[in-house]
Amino acid sequence: PLQASSDGVDDQQFVRWEEAASDAARRAAIKWGQVKSPDRAVEKALRSYRQDVSRLLDVCRQQIVFQSTDDMLACLRAIGDDDEVVVVRVKNKMHLDHKSATSAGYRDLSLNLRILSEEANLLGLAGHVCEV
Repeated sequence: PLQASSDGVDDQQFVRWEEAASDAARRAAIKWGQVKSPDRAVEKALRSYRQDVSRLLDVCRQQIVFQSTDDMLACLRAIGDDDEVVVVRVKNKMHLDHKSATSAGYRDLSLNLRILSEEANLLGLAGHVCEV
């Protein structure tokens, strides 16, 4: 999402990457996902994972918003076809069996993945799991 603040109030809007990629001002306005705070990571490990921090997989995360499920499927296929990406887990809240009433109708799909590129290896990040 873009963050615009003409009157001191953040106004969040979405922009297609094709539009932002070639526009330096739009790229500069993009609000990228933040690393989960240490306090929130500890809270989640204690509440959700019985102190097993190895289960905490969304410390580094990013969001992609699609206009259609066809666009989302094309992205999932591209991720699946990428030799440098290993999908570790899929949480599919788009599935018909998902009980969306528990989340006020909200649906999404989360991927936990690892990047296995030469650069990730050099940085010591090949074992790190991030969330999209």
